[in-house]
Amino acid sequence: LKDYINPDHYNESTVDEDTYSITMKDEYKLEGSKDSSANRDSILNGDITVDNDTSVKLGMKYQKLLDQGWSYEDDSYKDKELSAYSSIMGPIMIKGGKELRNSAENKESSPQKYADVSVDGINIHYYEFSGDKNNKAVDFSLKGKVDNNTDLKSLIDTLGEPHIIYYSSSLKRPYVTLTYNTSSCSYDFTFSSDGSEMTTFEADAF
Repeated sequence: LKDYINPDHYNESTVDEDTYSITMKDEYKLEGSKDSSANRDSILNGDITVDNDTSVKLGMKYQKLLDQGWSYEDDSYKDKELSAYSSIMGPIMIKGGKELRNSAENKESSPQKYADVSVDGINIHYYEFSGDKNNKAVDFSLKGKVDNNTDLKSLIDTLGEPHIIYYSSSLKRPYVTLTYNTSSCSYDFTFSSDGSEMTTFEADAF
């Protein structure tokens, strides 16, 4: 990782002997990270394209996914309601043999049907926890600049240095996660330990 980042910009905090995180220093956050990459804000604040033709904007209603040809994996969600002021793992959405895992939020003061609550986040796992490739995972793209085929070095070249880097070697499949934050969202890109392959993409609204 030190080949890709400037270690002077980070504080390193040790979690245990197998994991550690590197966090951007406060002074660098204030002075340099408003736009570490000239294109970062426009890329991260835009819509997320999934399955090549579906446009996802965090905070949009589930109805917009339904309008773009997605359906609930569990049909009972057509009638289910999410309680007032609550956030929960959302219903798995499916289309053409692919699935989109997500989180849901109801910001209203009364229960709402899922079609009327917000897509608060998405999480796409390209490998199962067993280490097997997940063939149901959808492709994603951020304005054609970053996608699930982007490697770690290319991500940093495009978005600049991340706000947090987390590395773990304690699991069967060691990994490294790069976190980028905007004023309203957090984006996590997880790679194989050598940085060559993206294994998970997650985006969450604050």
